[in-house]
Amino acid sequence: MKKLLFLIPFFVLSCSNSPESKAKDNVKKFMLSKLDDPKSYESVSFGKIDSVFSPFNESKEGIELQHKEDELSERVMQLSDKIEKTESISELDKIIEENKELSKQRTAISDTILNKSTSYKGNFCGYKIKHSYRAKNKMGALVLDSCIIELDKESNVKFIKSKG
Repeated sequence: MKKLLFLIPFFVLSCSNSPESKAKDNVKKFMLSKLDDPKSYESVSFGKIDSVFSPFNESKEGIELQHKEDELSERVMQLSDKIEKTESISELDKIIEENKELSKQRTAISDTILNKSTSYKGNFCGYKIKHSYRAKNKMGALVLDSCIIELDKESNVKFIKSKG
């Protein structure tokens, strides 16, 4: 029985240092530092904490594919300018054919980016959590607001996106 009582404080302390509790504490501190009237702050609710991973478009392959797509788009723009200056039908036909081929390539790259983006799981970047709260605004009115908060790996606030 004495051993069990000894373990209870350890269990409580270890639970309070979870990423979720650390994130909530850091969000509250951050909110207090940014609100117009920090004394009026009242936390209403927190959503479930969720892990955030780097997106495909930030990966080496994603950047390369986007670069290829950008090059093809640039070439399409060049062809559009060339059409206005074209005087022969045979030259116009060549431009149209090249434009069709470029469109096929762009579609293939776009499809590849989309398919890989949906299945890609990048590097762990941190967390995100939804937070609803009440606080007085600049006019002194008590308002209910919510936001999505992005946190780094150590649960420090990186970015807040207001939803209200």
